[in-house]
Amino acid sequence: MHSIHLSVLSSQQKTAVMGKIIFYEDRNFQGRHYETSSDCPDMTSYLSRCHSCRVESGCFMVYDRPNFMGNQYFMRRGEYADYMSMMGMSDCIRSCRMIPMAWSWTLVSDSRIKFQTVLFESITI
Repeated sequence: MHSIHLSVLSSQQKTAVMGKIIFYEDRNFQGRHYETSSDCPDMTSYLSRCHSCRVESGCFMVYDRPNFMGNQYFMRRGEYADYMSMMGMSDCIRSCRMIPMAWSWTLVSDSRIKFQTVLFESITI
C-alpha cells in the first residue's frame, strides 16, 4: 500500500479552508448582504443591521458587539434564516471572526485491490 500526501489545493479547496459567510440585513436572507472569508471587526460599515446569515464553508464565531466583543455564537456550515430567535440573541451580529481550519489530504493506493481512496481530515486549530 502506498501513501501520498497532497499539498497543492485547488481554488475551491482554498475557499473551503478559508471559509465563507454571507450576512443579510433582514430575516430569511432578505435585504442587502455582505460576504466575507475573513475577520470583520465592525459590520456596521457594510450593513446597518444583520438578522440572518448563510455559512457556505468553514466555521465562524459571531459577536453581538463590534470588535469581537459581547456575546459570541459559533456558526458552522448551514443556513440561519432567523438566528436571533433560534439562539436567543438580544441584538444583531456586529462582528465576526473566522475559525482557522487545518486540512490534511492523503491518497491511498493499493495495487492488489486496484482502487484509490482519498482520506480527508479537518482539524480546528
